[in-house]
Amino acid sequence: ITAFPFSESFNNTAMPACWSQANVSGGLLWTFDTANGNGSITPRTGSHMAQFANDTSGSKTKLVTPPLDLTAISSPQLEFYYANVNWFGDIDELRVFYKTSFSSPWVQIGQDYIVEKTSWTKITLALPNPSATYYVAFEGTSNWARGLNLDDVTISAALSAAGFDSKALTIYPNPTCIWQ
Repeated sequence: ITAFPFSESFNNTAMPACWSQANVSGGLLWTFDTANGNGSITPRTGSHMAQFANDTSGSKTKLVTPPLDLTAISSPQLEFYYANVNWFGDIDELRVFYKTSFSSPWVQIGQDYIVEKTSWTKITLALPNPSATYYVAFEGTSNWARGLNLDDVTISAALSAAGFDSKALTIYPNPTCIWQ
């Protein structure tokens, strides 16, 4: 992937083109569904979302982006939405990783997302050490809950300014006519 922003909304029942899965333990894979285990979470946008859910504990699998060439992006960032509804106190877990080549080790970024989120929660993370072959992985851990849900993944350049100072704005010609 060389064109940014890059977005994925998981709007099919099949794995998105060029994405992959890396099983860490257990045999569970990510699926692309229309609702979580009790129907309380549905896709944030579109018809489907990525889901990691099982009726046992301990399965762990990474959902991996296609290789990304981040060398032309200034301050690359990852934005995504997730939810993880509990089942009698059990909560599925999410961790986010990156690596800078196919053979390099995975490095975690962000925190462990292990607190229940009953609605879509937006996360934005800076992507460190940009390279020409960069991967991002969403690692789901099954803890017999209602499912870990992921939607609307975007990789883009971070905005150069955190805010906008309207007092510094100049409009020409001055005076400016605004028609109502």
